Amino acid sequence: MLTIQRLEHQEPSVAARILQALELAHAQESVAIGSGQTHERTVEDIRTSQELHFGAYEGTELLGLVAVGPDVEDEQLAITLLFVSTKHQRRGVATSLISYVVEAGAGHPFSVTVAKMNTAAMSFYRSMGFIEYRHGVMGPEDMPVIKLRKNAP
Repeated sequence: MLTIQRLEHQEPSVAARILQALELAHAQESVAIGSGQTHERTVEDIRTSQELHFGAYEGTELLGLVAVGPDVEDEQLAITLLFVSTKHQRRGVATSLISYVVEAGAGHPFSVTVAKMNTAAMSFYRSMGFIEYRHGVMGPEDMPVIKLRKNAP
């Protein structure tokens, strides 16, 4: 049975596990969009972040995680990380994680920024009720991105 629980990202070992997931997520996305993008976060960045992290577990096995933090736009929360291990994808884990944080953040709209070329992520967020509302570029490669929003339930 899938359970979702808050991760105590201030703990060094938990922050290290989150960083490991972040690295895997970036590697998966790089393959999906054909980019050599990297991230520059460290364990200390994660430990001191204002984000909240939630993990999806089956027993004691961490299947995926989501991070949510303040957005640059007032009164809006940003999904900053969504990761599901490859062997657990297409089993509803990401859907469960997003549904959980949206319910927990009732009253707040949510945003997510997705690489324009990441059609799988775009399709997933659209299926979860997110709509496009801003286009831009990100990072040193000026990668085209799309920002999506889901209004508060």
